[in-house]
Amino acid sequence: MDHPPNIQDLQDRLGQVTTRQELAVLVKQVYVRADSPPLRELDQRTAQHQVRLSRSTVSDMLAGRRLPRKAVLLAFLRECGLGHAQTVLWAQAWERIAAHSGRPAGDATELQQLRAQLTEQHRNLDQRLAQVEQRLQQAEERADQAQAQLAEASRRFEQQLAQVQRRLQGVDSPPARVGATAVAMFRGGPDHRGAYRLKTAPPTGWDPWIAHTNGLVHSSPTVAHSLVYVGSHDGHLYAVDALTGHVRWQTKTGDAVHSSPAVADGLVYVGSNDGHLYGLDALTGDVRWKAKTGGAVGSSPAVADGLVYVGSDDGHLYAVDAAVGRVRWKTKTDGMVSSSPAVVDGTVYVGSFDRKLYALDAATGQIRWQTPTTGLMRSSPAVADDTVYVGVHKHLCALDATTGQVRWQTPTGGPVDSSPAVAGSTVYVGSHDRHLYALDAATGQVRWQTPTGGPVFSSPAVTGSTVYVGSGNEHLYALDALTGEVRWKAKTGGAVHSSPAVAGGTVYVGSGDGLLYALDAATGRMGVTL
Repeated sequence: MDHPPNIQDLQDRLGQVTTRQELAVLVKQVYVRADSPPLRELDQRTAQHQVRLSRSTVSDMLAGRRLPRKAVLLAFLRECGLGHAQTVLWAQAWERIAAHSGRPAGDATELQQLRAQLTEQHRNLDQRLAQVEQRLQQAEERADQAQAQLAEASRRFEQQLAQVQRRLQGVDSPPARVGATAVAMFRGGPDHRGAYRLKTAPPTGWDPWIAHTNGLVHSSPTVAHSLVYVGSHDGHLYAVDALTGHVRWQTKTGDAVHSSPAVADGLVYVGSNDGHLYGLDALTGDVRWKAKTGGAVGSSPAVADGLVYVGSDDGHLYAVDAAVGRVRWKTKTDGMVSSSPAVVDGTVYVGSFDRKLYALDAATGQIRWQTPTTGLMRSSPAVADDTVYVGVHKHLCALDATTGQVRWQTPTGGPVDSSPAVAGSTVYVGSHDRHLYALDAATGQVRWQTPTGGPVFSSPAVTGSTVYVGSGNEHLYALDALTGEVRWKAKTGGAVHSSPAVAGGTVYVGSGDGLLYALDAATGRMGVTL
């Protein structure tokens, strides 16, 4: 993402807004420009006002789930610093959308009366709904048990069938099941270190390639099963042949996919802005299950010990059963959770828009510690050597993984939305100030900083002696990990917010031009569009 547009730019775009979702995009940008005050703070601040900005109301408005009352919209804009004169165009835009959707533009009193009538009519349904929900939960538990039993029976049958086939063929060793035990995810693993195995040369006869999607690719690719998985703004998750670049399958979700997929035990997991976490068959793309949250899921899932951990714009961190998609627990923060969780030694680490970094028990969701910071956290934490590294506003911070105490924080010249990579004694991270930084992991001292031609939203990937990172100037960079010297750079057709993944001597990355690129990791050699 680029810097949020100024208020005048947003005012100019209001004339083109025709739906509540388009209005929500602009309102969310005003919220970000106001430094995203916590929803709980807005709720408390307006508790005695005629128009109260409750957390649920504001969350629904920012997610575009429903059109708010006009008074709520204008009160929210004033809390974000807009003056009376600036809100006139917003009121006109609201009235236009309300008229288009058939919603009456009546005053607050009329709506309150209607709400009171509906509340009275449905008061007696509460107990019945609770009973239905209890029965539904019991039915879901029985269905989960049955599905797990069926999966276990199917697994045993496959094993027995394979044994029979091997005996008939005179083969002693079991055949490899492609991808059955492969585990891959955002930043390379659940600790999010962003360090990959030392690269080897690409296969003989391999050529770089470029694959099409139909939308921006801010999602970061994940490589497993000889496939490259990546999401697109067009709402699809793609599986692309890692060798040829041909699309094997694509599965549509209900909205844009900015989340980066995780792959484990034959399933691929990814979030969507439609508010769901998806579990799909990694080889076919068939949807096995989807788990609903209360907001867009831009967070990238992490998988550990049979659970999938992911954040949501509804302010919760979720733990979901990896096999059947049932929510095991969810823990609330006071801000949106777009940061992707890291999981190490039974603890989940995640940042929130409430300006706190959290450590939670991975099995129960109980908060072990929470550390207030100086700004929003879009950066995802990386964990190494009992230290949590994370970008906070314009700093890279290091915290004690056991206590949450801040060990050091080093300033950069701009916001740090990039997620750090840790390799050996060095931490690498990008900044909006257009530089990639290398810092001493123990002290935070800057070892080198290398300019790129644009803001660095991409998170670096380290393999061997090379660091790969994308830049807002439409280039992918390869730098010497020790000195920061640029070894090569390759131009794409759009800003590179996607974080690169490295496998088999190949670096994979998405771009704002809607393409997925596979380049020679050693030379940066780029292929042609398929």
